[in-house]
Amino acid sequence: MTEKNNLSNFLLKNNRERPENIAMRVKHRGIWQTYTWRDYYTNVKYLSLGLVSRGLKAGDRVAIIGENAPEYYWAEVAAFSARAIGLGLYVDSRPEEIKYILQDSKSSFVFADDQEQVDKMLEIKEDLPFLVNIIYWDERGLWSYDDPQLMSFEELKTLGEKYEKDHPDFFEETIGKIENNDTCFLLYTSGTTGLPKGVMSTHQTIINGLESWMSRDPWKDGANYLSYISPAWITEQFMGVTGNLARGFIINFPEEPETVNENIREIGPYVLMFNPRLWESMTSIIQGKMLDSSPLKRLLYKLALPIGYRRVEHEHDKKRANIFWNSLFYLAYLAVFRPLLSKMGLLRTRYAYTGGGPLSPGNFKFLRAIGVNLKQTYGISEAGGISLHDDRDVQFETVGPLLPGVEVKITEEGEVAVKSNQLSKGYFGKPEETEKVFKEDGYYYTGDAAVLTEDNHLVFLDRVKDMKQLRTGDKFSPSYIEGWLKFSPFIRDVIVTGGPDRDYVGAIIQIDFDNVSRWAERNKILYTTFTDLSQKSGVYDLTRKEVENVNRVLPDKMRVKKYTHLYKEFDPDEEELTRTRKLRRAYVENKYGELIEGIYSDQAEIRMESEITYENGRKGKIKASLRVERVE
Repeated sequence: MTEKNNLSNFLLKNNRERPENIAMRVKHRGIWQTYTWRDYYTNVKYLSLGLVSRGLKAGDRVAIIGENAPEYYWAEVAAFSARAIGLGLYVDSRPEEIKYILQDSKSSFVFADDQEQVDKMLEIKEDLPFLVNIIYWDERGLWSYDDPQLMSFEELKTLGEKYEKDHPDFFEETIGKIENNDTCFLLYTSGTTGLPKGVMSTHQTIINGLESWMSRDPWKDGANYLSYISPAWITEQFMGVTGNLARGFIINFPEEPETVNENIREIGPYVLMFNPRLWESMTSIIQGKMLDSSPLKRLLYKLALPIGYRRVEHEHDKKRANIFWNSLFYLAYLAVFRPLLSKMGLLRTRYAYTGGGPLSPGNFKFLRAIGVNLKQTYGISEAGGISLHDDRDVQFETVGPLLPGVEVKITEEGEVAVKSNQLSKGYFGKPEETEKVFKEDGYYYTGDAAVLTEDNHLVFLDRVKDMKQLRTGDKFSPSYIEGWLKFSPFIRDVIVTGGPDRDYVGAIIQIDFDNVSRWAERNKILYTTFTDLSQKSGVYDLTRKEVENVNRVLPDKMRVKKYTHLYKEFDPDEEELTRTRKLRRAYVENKYGELIEGIYSDQAEIRMESEITYENGRKGKIKASLRVERVE
């Protein structure tokens, strides 16, 4: 460790000790481009000095919006190397969402990826009087733009080079002034409980989180990591930015979001982090491909999968498998699982993680059964990493044992309160909001409901406010049931309903269009649109079997009794999902209140008319008649 434990010092150290080692790779126009630690240092230095020459001061905020790319990393590190504060924006954020965060943070500079993101900024810049410059790194389509606030990456670096001539040691001297407890970036919450708030993360807290994680999973120096999850999420800041700087990870950036599966196969990442939705999507892709495979492959798959599940059960029960089961799994691995993992790009993945919400036991067991060393982790922007599965102690129903240095207590209401050296400094510009959850006892109160087992494992249930109770007094966790339902290859998303005035559990299901459409084609079911397909009688028969399978593993009072198919996909542009793809439960329940009432009525069909928002912001109306399916 350096004398001052800050991220910028790691950049100086890497440039000094291994300047020619690869720091990152990015695929551009079909060719992998590499950047050494010297390249990383040089780009960060001149961007940082360029910002200073334009008036950036210590404590100012610098926002970044764009796809994962070396330029994103350079911009962020350049910001906090000048003792300013970086913050990330999700690429699919709408202009009004961006405007709220930029106004809340009073960001003076914005780095924007391309023409699409620049256009969003130009649309709202009149409402941002404190904005100095919009700096872009992909110039395609921007040659004719002449707004005086626009500036390219290269122009900013040229300003930095000029500034260095008059201030030759300014960059290193400024880094030398960074204190461990300085805020290095703001992490805006997803907004499930109201307007997003900027969590102030410091150099020390993020490094403490990495050290705690490494004490359980010691990633090797120079390991390949795929940077895919948004840097606006704390997990990418922790694993990508900090793992790269402090552990020497080689960061690999996919060419496009659409090519990520192909790029994973090329990279063979040693460490991979996806949120539950992405792992669910991968499970769905695997199951869908197996449905479309040849009869021989389907037979081998059906024979191998139970063997994989038996091995996982042995791991869960901490039992050593005998030579018979070890031999069977080895054969299943060679014949089925190894080719499957190779095709998915996971063959060389030593550590695979899921976080940002609970992954259903069904998905979790399936992925471990086919040989993915997948672990659940639980953390939160305000408190860093809290729990993580141990290689020797993986339990499907938990999010792992507590990480070293983390203390957790469960309140009488079942809420998780956490204390550790990873706690953030609170919410930017919101001392009252900070005091509500960062209490005098030194704990941060998360708002999550969980149970702490005798062996120190954390069982995540739901948000405290989202726990439901039926008229009978029986309590249930909607997200737990939703997780099981989403294990089906034919169910993409779902919201489970119920309440003190309801006698049973209901559900609104969004079908997985890709897999259901392939199933429909095989079964010669004609359809025109998503809405049309979702309401086909055969599709309801298909999902009813999936719901019945889930009901068998649930207690009677938690079983889904009635459901309907949503006529569209849940959409973050319509505020139904957060930008991290979490369900905005209260909003969705209010928006589809009429549909929910129909599920709890005697109607066999519900007529709906709803407003939808297209990607370009245009609004329209959609009408549909939705069938209500009863499950006995």
